Amino acid sequence: MNNKSYKTKKATKASAEKQAMDCGTARKQEHLENRLTIHDFMKMQQLFQSSESSGKRGLMTRESFVNIMSATIKQGTKEEYGELFDKIDLIRNGLIDWDKLTSFVLLELYERDERTKMSVIPQWKDLRFLPTIHKDVIQNVICFKHPGKYLTVSRNGLLGLWGESLKLQKMVQIMTETVKPKDLWVTSLVALPNTNKVAVAFTNKEIHFAELNFKKGFSCQYRLQGFEGTVTCMHYWYNPHDGNEAILTLGDVCGQVQAIVFNAALISLFERPSSSFEDENVTVTINWQELASGYHKCCHTLRHKIHNKEWIKQVLYSSSLDAFLSVTTSSTKTLVLAWREKLSPCLTMTAFHIDQGVNAFDFHSRLNLVGMYIPHDFSILIKCNG
Repeated sequence: MNNKSYKTKKATKASAEKQAMDCGTARKQEHLENRLTIHDFMKMQQLFQSSESSGKRGLMTRESFVNIMSATIKQGTKEEYGELFDKIDLIRNGLIDWDKLTSFVLLELYERDERTKMSVIPQWKDLRFLPTIHKDVIQNVICFKHPGKYLTVSRNGLLGLWGESLKLQKMVQIMTETVKPKDLWVTSLVALPNTNKVAVAFTNKEIHFAELNFKKGFSCQYRLQGFEGTVTCMHYWYNPHDGNEAILTLGDVCGQVQAIVFNAALISLFERPSSSFEDENVTVTINWQELASGYHKCCHTLRHKIHNKEWIKQVLYSSSLDAFLSVTTSSTKTLVLAWREKLSPCLTMTAFHIDQGVNAFDFHSRLNLVGMYIPHDFSILIKCNG
Protein backbone atom coordinates (compact mmCIF):
# COMPACT_ATOMS: atom_id res chain seq x y z
CA MET A 1 0.00 0.00 0.00
CA ASN A 2 2.85 2.38 0.89
CA ASN A 3 4.61 1.67 -2.42
CA LYS A 4 1.35 2.30 -4.34
CA SER A 5 0.76 5.56 -2.44
CA TYR A 6 4.32 6.68 -3.20
CA LYS A 7 3.87 5.97 -6.93
CA THR A 8 0.58 7.90 -6.96
CA LYS A 9 2.16 10.94 -5.30
CA LYS A 10 5.10 10.78 -7.70
CA ALA A 11 2.81 10.61 -10.72
CA THR A 12 0.74 13.54 -9.42
CA LYS A 13 3.88 15.60 -8.84
CA ALA A 14 5.18 14.79 -12.32
CA SER A 15 1.84 15.79 -13.84
CA ALA A 16 1.86 19.10 -11.96
CA GLU A 17 5.44 19.81 -13.04
CA LYS A 18 4.53 19.05 -16.66
CA GLN A 19 1.54 21.44 -16.50
CA ALA A 20 3.76 24.14 -15.01
CA MET A 21 6.33 23.61 -17.78
CA ASP A 22 3.59 23.74 -20.43
CA CYS A 23 2.26 27.00 -18.99
CA GLY A 24 5.77 28.41 -18.85
CA THR A 25 6.44 27.38 -22.44
CA ALA A 26 3.17 28.93 -23.62
CA ARG A 27 4.01 32.09 -21.67
CA LYS A 28 7.45 32.24 -23.21
CA GLN A 29 6.09 31.81 -26.72
CA GLU A 30 4.27 35.14 -26.33
CA HIS A 31 6.12 38.17 -27.65
CA LEU A 32 8.16 40.01 -25.05
CA GLU A 33 6.03 43.16 -25.28
CA ASN A 34 2.97 41.09 -24.33
CA ARG A 35 4.67 39.59 -21.27
CA LEU A 36 5.94 42.86 -19.79
CA THR A 37 3.93 44.11 -16.80
CA ILE A 38 3.10 47.67 -15.79
CA HIS A 39 5.93 47.55 -13.24
CA ASP A 40 8.35 46.46 -15.97
CA PHE A 41 7.36 49.46 -18.09
CA MET A 42 7.79 51.79 -15.11
CA LYS A 43 11.35 50.49 -14.64
CA MET A 44 12.04 50.93 -18.36
CA GLN A 45 10.80 54.54 -18.18
CA GLN A 46 13.16 55.22 -15.28
CA LEU A 47 16.07 53.73 -17.24
CA PHE A 48 15.32 55.97 -20.24
CA GLN A 49 15.07 58.99 -17.92
CA SER A 50 18.40 58.13 -16.29
CA SER A 51 20.05 58.04 -19.71
CA GLU A 52 18.53 61.48 -20.37
CA SER A 53 20.05 62.88 -17.18
CA SER A 54 23.43 61.49 -18.16
CA GLY A 55 23.44 63.68 -21.29
CA LYS A 56 22.23 61.11 -23.83
CA ARG A 57 18.89 62.93 -24.41
CA GLY A 58 16.96 59.85 -23.35
CA LEU A 59 18.19 57.85 -26.33
CA MET A 60 19.53 54.31 -26.28
CA THR A 61 21.46 52.36 -28.87
CA ARG A 62 20.58 48.77 -29.63
CA GLU A 63 23.51 47.45 -27.60
CA SER A 64 22.80 49.59 -24.53
CA PHE A 65 19.05 48.85 -24.70
CA VAL A 66 19.65 45.09 -24.85
CA ASN A 67 22.25 45.04 -22.08
CA ILE A 68 20.52 47.43 -19.67
CA MET A 69 17.00 46.05 -20.06
CA SER A 70 17.95 42.36 -19.92
CA ALA A 71 20.02 43.00 -16.80
CA THR A 72 17.36 45.09 -15.03
CA ILE A 73 14.02 43.63 -16.15
CA LYS A 74 13.30 40.08 -15.05
CA GLN A 75 11.32 39.31 -18.20
CA GLY A 76 13.01 38.28 -21.45
CA THR A 77 16.41 37.41 -22.87
CA LYS A 78 18.95 39.54 -24.74
CA GLU A 79 17.74 38.08 -28.03
CA GLU A 80 14.16 39.09 -27.25
CA TYR A 81 15.17 42.65 -26.32
CA GLY A 82 17.12 42.82 -29.57
CA GLU A 83 14.01 41.76 -31.51
CA LEU A 84 11.92 44.34 -29.61
CA PHE A 85 14.42 47.09 -30.45
CA ASP A 86 14.29 46.19 -34.15
CA LYS A 87 10.47 46.38 -34.12
CA ILE A 88 10.59 49.86 -32.58
CA ASP A 89 13.45 51.23 -34.72
CA LEU A 90 11.56 51.29 -38.01
CA ILE A 91 13.77 53.95 -39.65
CA ARG A 92 16.89 51.98 -38.68
CA ASN A 93 18.92 54.88 -37.26
CA GLY A 94 20.05 52.72 -34.33
CA LEU A 95 18.42 54.86 -31.62
CA ILE A 96 15.12 54.73 -29.71
CA ASP A 97 13.65 56.68 -26.80
CA TRP A 98 10.78 56.24 -24.34
CA ASP A 99 8.24 57.91 -26.66
CA LYS A 100 9.03 55.49 -29.49
CA LEU A 101 8.71 52.52 -27.13
CA THR A 102 5.32 53.63 -25.78
CA SER A 103 4.02 54.45 -29.28
CA PHE A 104 4.94 50.97 -30.44
CA VAL A 105 3.30 49.30 -27.42
CA LEU A 106 0.09 51.33 -27.81
CA LEU A 107 -0.10 50.42 -31.50
CA GLU A 108 0.40 46.75 -30.66
CA LEU A 109 -2.36 46.88 -28.03
CA TYR A 110 -4.72 48.58 -30.47
CA GLU A 111 -4.08 46.00 -33.19
CA ARG A 112 -4.49 43.13 -30.71
CA ASP A 113 -7.79 44.61 -29.53
CA GLU A 114 -8.98 44.88 -33.14
CA ARG A 115 -8.03 41.27 -33.79
CA THR A 116 -9.96 40.19 -30.69
CA LYS A 117 -13.03 42.11 -31.84
CA MET A 118 -12.83 40.52 -35.28
CA SER A 119 -12.64 37.06 -33.73
CA VAL A 120 -15.90 37.52 -31.79
CA ILE A 121 -17.87 39.10 -34.64
CA PRO A 122 -20.20 36.43 -36.03
CA GLN A 123 -19.23 35.26 -39.48
CA TRP A 124 -22.54 35.44 -41.27
CA LYS A 125 -23.25 33.07 -44.10
CA ASP A 126 -24.13 34.40 -47.52
CA LEU A 127 -27.69 35.59 -48.03
CA ARG A 128 -30.02 32.99 -49.43
CA PHE A 129 -33.32 33.80 -51.08
CA LEU A 130 -36.26 31.67 -49.96
CA PRO A 131 -39.02 30.49 -52.27
CA THR A 132 -41.90 32.96 -52.42
CA ILE A 133 -45.09 31.33 -51.16
CA HIS A 134 -46.89 34.38 -49.80
CA LYS A 135 -48.76 36.62 -52.23
CA ASP A 136 -49.91 39.02 -49.52
CA VAL A 137 -48.46 40.97 -46.59
CA ILE A 138 -46.63 38.74 -44.08
CA GLN A 139 -48.15 39.40 -40.67
CA ASN A 140 -45.90 37.30 -38.41
CA VAL A 141 -42.75 35.18 -38.43
CA ILE A 142 -42.44 32.81 -35.45
CA CYS A 143 -39.48 30.71 -34.36
CA PHE A 144 -39.98 27.42 -32.52
CA LYS A 145 -36.86 26.57 -30.51
CA HIS A 146 -37.85 22.96 -29.88
CA PRO A 147 -37.93 21.71 -32.54
CA GLY A 148 -36.06 24.27 -34.62
CA LYS A 149 -38.77 25.40 -37.02
CA TYR A 150 -40.23 28.64 -38.34
CA LEU A 151 -43.84 29.56 -39.02
CA THR A 152 -44.95 32.38 -41.33
CA VAL A 153 -48.45 33.68 -41.95
CA SER A 154 -49.69 36.19 -44.51
CA ARG A 155 -52.71 38.43 -44.36
CA ASN A 156 -54.72 36.14 -46.63
CA GLY A 157 -54.33 33.25 -44.15
CA LEU A 158 -51.58 31.22 -45.81
CA LEU A 159 -49.40 29.41 -43.24
CA GLY A 160 -45.89 28.24 -44.09
CA LEU A 161 -43.86 25.81 -41.99
CA TRP A 162 -40.09 25.97 -42.51
CA GLY A 163 -37.37 23.66 -41.20
CA GLU A 164 -34.29 24.77 -39.27
CA SER A 165 -32.39 25.12 -42.56
CA LEU A 166 -35.28 27.30 -43.84
CA LYS A 167 -36.51 24.66 -46.22
CA LEU A 168 -40.25 24.80 -46.84
CA GLN A 169 -41.93 21.75 -45.32
CA LYS A 170 -45.65 22.47 -45.51
CA MET A 171 -48.24 25.06 -46.57
CA VAL A 172 -51.72 25.32 -45.07
CA GLN A 173 -54.54 27.68 -45.98
CA ILE A 174 -56.54 28.80 -42.95
CA MET A 175 -60.26 28.44 -43.58
CA THR A 176 -63.22 29.50 -41.46
CA GLU A 177 -66.80 28.31 -41.55
CA THR A 178 -68.40 31.72 -41.18
CA VAL A 179 -66.49 34.00 -43.57
CA LYS A 180 -65.26 33.52 -47.14
CA PRO A 181 -61.45 33.65 -47.50
CA LYS A 182 -61.60 36.71 -49.79
CA ASP A 183 -63.50 38.65 -47.08
CA LEU A 184 -61.22 37.64 -44.21
CA TRP A 185 -57.79 38.87 -43.14
CA VAL A 186 -55.42 37.46 -40.56
CA THR A 187 -54.28 40.26 -38.22
CA SER A 188 -51.96 38.38 -35.85
CA LEU A 189 -50.63 34.93 -34.97
CA VAL A 190 -48.82 33.63 -31.89
CA ALA A 191 -47.48 30.23 -30.93
CA LEU A 192 -48.44 28.47 -27.70
CA PRO A 193 -45.39 26.17 -27.45
CA ASN A 194 -46.32 24.58 -24.12
CA THR A 195 -49.63 23.36 -25.57
CA ASN A 196 -48.45 22.75 -29.15
CA LYS A 197 -51.07 25.18 -30.44
CA VAL A 198 -51.29 28.45 -32.34
CA ALA A 199 -53.72 31.34 -31.87
CA VAL A 200 -54.82 33.28 -34.96
CA ALA A 201 -56.73 36.58 -34.87
CA PHE A 202 -59.01 37.62 -37.75
CA THR A 203 -60.71 40.80 -38.91
CA ASN A 204 -64.12 39.31 -38.05
CA LYS A 205 -63.31 39.83 -34.32
CA GLU A 206 -62.48 36.18 -33.67
CA ILE A 207 -59.46 34.26 -32.40
CA HIS A 208 -59.05 30.62 -33.36
CA PHE A 209 -56.95 28.22 -31.28
CA ALA A 210 -55.70 25.31 -33.37
CA GLU A 211 -53.52 22.25 -32.84
CA LEU A 212 -50.13 22.68 -34.50
CA ASN A 213 -50.43 19.57 -36.67
CA PHE A 214 -49.64 20.24 -40.30
CA LYS A 215 -50.49 16.69 -41.37
CA LYS A 216 -54.14 17.35 -40.54
CA GLY A 217 -54.15 20.96 -41.68
CA PHE A 218 -55.52 23.81 -39.57
CA SER A 219 -57.69 22.01 -37.01
CA CYS A 220 -59.52 24.63 -34.93
CA GLN A 221 -60.31 23.53 -31.35
CA TYR A 222 -61.61 26.78 -29.85
CA ARG A 223 -63.26 29.79 -31.48
CA LEU A 224 -63.18 32.87 -29.24
CA GLN A 225 -65.58 35.58 -30.41
CA GLY A 226 -67.58 38.56 -29.17
CA PHE A 227 -64.76 41.12 -28.97
CA GLU A 228 -65.67 44.80 -29.03
CA GLY A 229 -62.97 45.52 -31.60
CA THR A 230 -60.77 43.60 -34.01
CA VAL A 231 -57.65 42.21 -32.34
CA THR A 232 -54.57 43.74 -34.00
CA CYS A 233 -51.72 42.18 -32.02
CA MET A 234 -51.09 39.37 -29.55
CA HIS A 235 -48.34 38.10 -27.26
CA TYR A 236 -48.10 34.77 -25.44
CA TRP A 237 -46.05 33.96 -22.35
CA TYR A 238 -45.86 30.78 -20.29
CA ASN A 239 -43.98 29.83 -17.16
CA PRO A 240 -41.03 27.60 -18.20
CA HIS A 241 -41.14 25.94 -14.76
CA ASP A 242 -44.90 25.34 -14.77
CA GLY A 243 -46.50 25.13 -18.20
CA ASN A 244 -49.99 25.45 -16.70
CA GLU A 245 -49.33 29.14 -15.99
CA ALA A 246 -49.67 31.19 -19.17
CA ILE A 247 -50.90 34.60 -20.34
CA LEU A 248 -52.25 35.61 -23.75
CA THR A 249 -52.21 39.40 -24.19
CA LEU A 250 -54.39 41.11 -26.82
CA GLY A 251 -54.50 44.62 -28.26
CA ASP A 252 -57.35 45.87 -30.47
CA VAL A 253 -58.50 48.75 -32.68
CA CYS A 254 -60.53 50.25 -29.82
CA GLY A 255 -57.48 50.98 -27.65
CA GLN A 256 -58.12 48.09 -25.29
CA VAL A 257 -55.43 45.84 -23.85
CA GLN A 258 -56.92 42.56 -22.63
CA ALA A 259 -55.31 39.44 -21.22
CA ILE A 260 -56.37 35.86 -20.65
CA VAL A 261 -54.56 34.41 -17.62
CA PHE A 262 -54.53 30.61 -17.82
CA ASN A 263 -53.98 28.43 -14.74
CA ALA A 264 -54.35 24.96 -16.33
CA ALA A 265 -53.04 25.46 -19.86
CA LEU A 266 -51.55 21.96 -20.14
CA ILE A 267 -54.90 20.39 -19.25
CA SER A 268 -57.30 22.65 -21.14
CA LEU A 269 -57.20 26.28 -22.21
CA PHE A 270 -60.95 26.69 -21.72
CA GLU A 271 -63.84 24.70 -20.28
CA ARG A 272 -65.26 22.24 -22.80
CA PRO A 273 -68.90 21.06 -22.75
CA SER A 274 -69.18 17.45 -21.59
CA SER A 275 -70.49 16.42 -25.02
CA SER A 276 -67.40 17.78 -26.82
CA PHE A 277 -65.00 15.49 -24.92
CA GLU A 278 -66.29 12.58 -26.96
CA ASP A 279 -65.18 14.22 -30.21
CA GLU A 280 -62.01 16.31 -30.02
CA ASN A 281 -62.52 17.46 -33.62
CA VAL A 282 -65.55 19.53 -32.57
CA THR A 283 -64.78 23.26 -32.43
CA VAL A 284 -65.93 24.82 -29.16
CA THR A 285 -67.26 28.37 -29.57
CA ILE A 286 -66.66 30.69 -26.61
CA ASN A 287 -67.94 34.22 -26.12
CA TRP A 288 -65.63 36.82 -24.60
CA GLN A 289 -68.28 37.74 -22.05
CA GLU A 290 -68.14 34.16 -20.73
CA LEU A 291 -64.46 34.62 -19.93
CA ALA A 292 -64.93 38.09 -18.45
CA SER A 293 -67.73 36.82 -16.18
CA GLY A 294 -65.48 34.15 -14.66
CA TYR A 295 -67.50 31.23 -15.99
CA HIS A 296 -64.33 29.41 -17.09
CA LYS A 297 -62.50 28.28 -13.94
CA CYS A 298 -59.29 27.44 -15.79
CA CYS A 299 -58.66 31.10 -16.68
CA HIS A 300 -59.63 34.71 -15.93
CA THR A 301 -59.32 38.01 -17.78
CA LEU A 302 -57.73 41.42 -17.20
CA ARG A 303 -58.35 44.64 -19.13
CA HIS A 304 -57.54 48.34 -19.38
CA LYS A 305 -58.67 51.08 -21.79
CA ILE A 306 -56.19 53.84 -20.95
CA HIS A 307 -55.11 54.29 -24.59
CA ASN A 308 -58.33 56.21 -25.36
CA LYS A 309 -59.50 54.22 -28.40
CA GLU A 310 -56.12 54.45 -30.17
CA TRP A 311 -55.16 51.48 -32.33
CA ILE A 312 -52.81 49.21 -30.35
CA LYS A 313 -49.66 48.47 -32.37
CA GLN A 314 -47.93 45.96 -30.08
CA VAL A 315 -48.44 44.26 -26.71
CA LEU A 316 -46.22 42.21 -24.41
CA TYR A 317 -46.39 40.66 -20.95
CA SER A 318 -43.16 40.82 -18.94
CA SER A 319 -42.84 38.26 -16.16
CA SER A 320 -39.83 40.09 -14.70
CA LEU A 321 -41.93 43.24 -14.24
CA ASP A 322 -45.24 41.39 -13.86
CA ALA A 323 -46.67 44.05 -16.14
CA PHE A 324 -48.29 44.48 -19.55
CA LEU A 325 -46.59 46.77 -22.07
CA SER A 326 -48.47 48.32 -24.99
CA VAL A 327 -47.80 51.08 -27.54
CA THR A 328 -49.75 53.22 -30.01
CA THR A 329 -48.84 55.87 -32.58
CA SER A 330 -50.64 58.53 -30.51
CA SER A 331 -48.68 61.39 -28.93
CA THR A 332 -50.44 60.89 -25.59
CA LYS A 333 -50.20 57.74 -23.49
CA THR A 334 -47.99 56.28 -26.20
CA LEU A 335 -46.38 53.62 -24.01
CA VAL A 336 -48.37 52.17 -21.13
CA LEU A 337 -47.14 49.81 -18.43
CA ALA A 338 -50.00 48.10 -16.61
CA TRP A 339 -48.69 46.51 -13.41
CA ARG A 340 -50.53 43.52 -11.96
CA GLU A 341 -51.51 43.62 -8.31
CA LYS A 342 -51.40 40.45 -6.24
CA LEU A 343 -54.77 38.98 -5.29
CA SER A 344 -56.54 41.74 -7.21
CA PRO A 345 -57.96 42.07 -10.74
CA CYS A 346 -56.91 45.73 -10.81
CA LEU A 347 -53.99 47.10 -12.82
CA THR A 348 -51.77 50.04 -11.85
CA MET A 349 -50.97 52.25 -14.86
CA THR A 350 -47.83 54.13 -15.85
CA ALA A 351 -48.06 56.11 -19.11
CA PHE A 352 -45.37 57.75 -21.25
CA HIS A 353 -46.14 60.49 -23.79
CA ILE A 354 -44.04 60.50 -26.98
CA ASP A 355 -44.83 63.17 -29.57
CA GLN A 356 -44.03 61.07 -32.62
CA GLY A 357 -45.83 57.95 -31.39
CA VAL A 358 -44.34 54.46 -31.46
CA ASN A 359 -44.71 51.76 -34.11
CA ALA A 360 -42.87 48.91 -32.36
CA PHE A 361 -40.77 48.11 -29.31
CA ASP A 362 -38.62 45.42 -27.76
CA PHE A 363 -38.00 44.59 -24.12
CA HIS A 364 -34.80 43.34 -22.46
CA SER A 365 -35.96 41.32 -19.45
CA ARG A 366 -32.62 41.24 -17.59
CA LEU A 367 -31.90 44.97 -17.95
CA ASN A 368 -35.59 45.99 -17.79
CA LEU A 369 -35.05 48.21 -20.83
CA VAL A 370 -37.69 49.11 -23.41
CA GLY A 371 -36.33 50.02 -26.84
CA MET A 372 -38.86 51.80 -29.06
CA TYR A 373 -38.85 52.58 -32.77
CA ILE A 374 -40.21 55.99 -33.70
CA PRO A 375 -41.06 56.28 -37.42
CA HIS A 376 -38.89 58.63 -39.54
CA ASP A 377 -36.95 59.72 -36.48
CA PHE A 378 -34.95 57.72 -33.93
CA SER A 379 -35.08 55.02 -31.30
CA ILE A 380 -35.31 55.63 -27.56
CA LEU A 381 -34.69 53.52 -24.46
CA ILE A 382 -36.68 53.62 -21.24
CA LYS A 383 -35.53 51.95 -18.02
CA CYS A 384 -38.36 50.21 -16.17
CA ASN A 385 -37.94 49.54 -12.46
CA GLY A 386 -40.22 46.78 -11.26
